[in-house]
Amino acid sequence: MLKLQTTSLILDGPNKLVTKGPKSSIIPMLVGDTIISLSVDNAYNIDMGQTVKYKGNIPYKVNIITETTKGYELMVAHRNKASLFLLPIVGTTTDDFFYFTLFCNAYITVEENTNCLALLYRFSGKADFLRFEQRLRQHPSFKKMLDPSPWFTLFIFDIPTEHLEDYQKFCQGKYSELSATLKDKILTFHKSDANSHLGHILYKSTKRRLRLEESLGTEISEDAELLSVPELDQEVYNESVYL
Repeated sequence: MLKLQTTSLILDGPNKLVTKGPKSSIIPMLVGDTIISLSVDNAYNIDMGQTVKYKGNIPYKVNIITETTKGYELMVAHRNKASLFLLPIVGTTTDDFFYFTLFCNAYITVEENTNCLALLYRFSGKADFLRFEQRLRQHPSFKKMLDPSPWFTLFIFDIPTEHLEDYQKFCQGKYSELSATLKDKILTFHKSDANSHLGHILYKSTKRRLRLEESLGTEISEDAELLSVPELDQEVYNESVYL
């Protein structure tokens, strides 16, 4: 366990810790532009790949270290595209699904379970999460539950028949070709609308295309999708990312 002195770590969601305290007391070590370690308070290091025990026992594996204006972010993983576009197949709203507190990521493959939707959560023994767990088990598409460790739980679902084509479109990065039903579910789940960031991707807005053209310095066809194709290494569950 790391004993924090003038610098402390603050929880900022299921995948991230942030430093709190004088930024000057932290010295980053870089390889190229990548931060690989932080020397904290001249007392200890936080290294990429190290597992930090938050509040003494909750594991957060540091895979990404990012500098901010106030300090540093220690990330386990960024949210992937399945979390945006596929989770709403079984999800209702971000609040109902603990999206900002316990939900880590969604995956399309877990071990021998392929062409599925798997939701990774940080386990909680609180009554509201246990009720949520029972609700997921009763979902018509629920397949099985796995416990990679005492700290994490995976809920695995079959893709409902009515969304099999959506699933294939997602894997191909054809977000604008998702069904109207799934588009509505996505926007409802994320409390968004057609004029939001997600809406501009789903409906290929001219505003987003022109903004991308400006940032990339190249012309983009009106037929092109406005978000990159999912990268499989981010959409397939890898236990070593979290444990």
